[in-house]
Amino acid sequence: MVTQKKLSIHNTLGLIAIFLWSTGSLAASHTTRLPPFQILAIALSLNIPILACKLLSKKNWHVFKLSPSIWLVGLGGTFGQLVTFILAFKYAPPAYADVIIHLWPLFVMVMMTLIFKTPFEMKYKISLMLGIAAIFLLNCNQEVCDFTPTTCLGLFFAAVCGGILAFYTAFFRNSKANMTELISYFLGFSGVLSCIFHLQFESFVQPTFVEACWLGYMAMMTHGLAYYGWNAGLKGGNIKLLTSMCCAIPVLSINFLCLFGNSTYTREILLASLLIMAGCVINCMHFRPVEKLKLAES
Repeated sequence: MVTQKKLSIHNTLGLIAIFLWSTGSLAASHTTRLPPFQILAIALSLNIPILACKLLSKKNWHVFKLSPSIWLVGLGGTFGQLVTFILAFKYAPPAYADVIIHLWPLFVMVMMTLIFKTPFEMKYKISLMLGIAAIFLLNCNQEVCDFTPTTCLGLFFAAVCGGILAFYTAFFRNSKANMTELISYFLGFSGVLSCIFHLQFESFVQPTFVEACWLGYMAMMTHGLAYYGWNAGLKGGNIKLLTSMCCAIPVLSINFLCLFGNSTYTREILLASLLIMAGCVINCMHFRPVEKLKLAES
């Protein structure tokens, strides 16, 4: 039986993970000068020794007997969304890339309906309309964002990142695989792939002191502690509380970008992030079906 103290600890770890993920966009926007695979190789560096320690024990080798589709979606999804996340902030204005990426919870229910044949409930329709309204708001303010080919490329990467996250989430929601066990393998192998791609296709760029600090922060926090804290939260915390608190990430992320001077507060950007947060909240809500009243026979 889970004690109240343990429950509080697990909830706190989950909430810390949410806070750290809210700063991920801020960290990415401070390292855009560096090659993307170099950024990931450093950001995921702490996950590689964790992976090595796991592989030293034969009792962990059972994960390689899992379905190839689980490894393809899990590793491909983890690596793909991390790469496109970095590329989105490299080419697009940070606030716009951030808002587009955080549409992914709304993409999930579309994929659940189209691919996994989940009923398209009214709450999903409302969430989708709020997401479309958020995109429309962003397009209304072209004074802040000039839609040049480079910007459009960044927004494309942001949309791809959101799409990968959505498919990844929808797939594992319908899978029996234990994601809390597998995520460390996916992160570790993503780190290995990042090192290989960096050595093969990129030249090392010396980070400045500020960039090095942000890379260290990413390695220890957003790409390290956040994932393991979230796993701890899911294992022993209040899942409904933590998933509902995730809805605040878009607004927190935008505010961090603006507070640190990486973006400018505009009415359109703030309203768009609030609409996405509202859509995520509605998406997480559970409505009781209304029973039809039977008229009493006279």
